[in-house]
Amino acid sequence: MNGNKAPRKAGGAAAVAPKKPPSLRQKAKALYRQAILDAAERIFATQGIRGARIQDIAKLAGMSVGTVYNHFAQKEEIVVALITEREKELREAFACQPHDPQNFTEAFRIRHERVIQLIRTHKDFFSFALYEGIFESELVPSASMFSTHSADEHERFDRAMEDLLEQGGREGAVAPTDVVRLKRYHVGAMRGVLMGAMKDPSRDVVEEGLAAVELFLRAVRPNAKGIPLPDIV
Repeated sequence: MNGNKAPRKAGGAAAVAPKKPPSLRQKAKALYRQAILDAAERIFATQGIRGARIQDIAKLAGMSVGTVYNHFAQKEEIVVALITEREKELREAFACQPHDPQNFTEAFRIRHERVIQLIRTHKDFFSFALYEGIFESELVPSASMFSTHSADEHERFDRAMEDLLEQGGREGAVAPTDVVRLKRYHVGAMRGVLMGAMKDPSRDVVEEGLAAVELFLRAVRPNAKGIPLPDIV
């Protein structure tokens, strides 16, 4: 009898071994890593990516510079780690959820609300990310040194937005138009509104973001005069 075979449940199916919980060392490593990312998010927002130093991040995180380097070999790795986490959260926030409304207008509202709430929660990150052009669409080529690392995430987000706008067209909630151009215009307009709101402490990011969503929904209705889309090449 081979002692290496997996035990079987009644009925012949192989039993699935329970997932091993993380060790104390793994938990500690994850906590240190998260503390570094949280501190970096704040430092990048105030000093910019190029102006930030590992020493500043370590000081704010309450650890030595050496500890930071144990987790990240250089500052750019911290930036990429932050971008990766936030882009995943952004895509998941905009993705269709089982409990979302089925009609275009309500789905458009609720999915944008999740995204805007996420942006407010991580205001420090998104303030420097938008400034750096990290989430720049193909509308305007970005000069950011970090903008090309996640083209797949951008494409998935863009495709989800285009699919939603196409649904609006089928339902008669969106006037017939080029959805790619419409998506570019909408993303660019939202970026401008959110950047302005984040720069001014007296303005509420969620309130202004949702107001921009409502203006867009009104403007794209078939019986509206529509949005004067600029020529985009």
